[in-house]
Amino acid sequence: MSSNSDTISNILFYIQKNPEKAIFKSGQYKNSIQIFIPDDIKIGNTNLFFPKSRLRVNRMNTDFMENNNDLINYFYNLTNDEENNYTEVWVTTGHIINHHKFIIDLSFE
Repeated sequence: MSSNSDTISNILFYIQKNPEKAIFKSGQYKNSIQIFIPDDIKIGNTNLFFPKSRLRVNRMNTDFMENNNDLINYFYNLTNDEENNYTEVWVTTGHIINHHKFIIDLSFE
């Protein structure tokens, strides 16, 4: 299972183009950003990438990061990290049923 699947990349592009649909939370960890979007947004493979009341963790592969550098940097710039020396990006996704939200956590390592 790859974090740079069409589903994950489509969601990240969607959030970048529609930030008003997302809630961004940073601050707990300098090198990460949490994003919450409504669970009624149509997403492919929701059972795989947004399991109910569970988390799914994936590492973005190097090719995805190189081909989508602007997208990755867009989200990195939303963190409180100032070092800018990450080499890996981890994506944690899940479905928070009680709040009707999908969560996407990006961690820059």
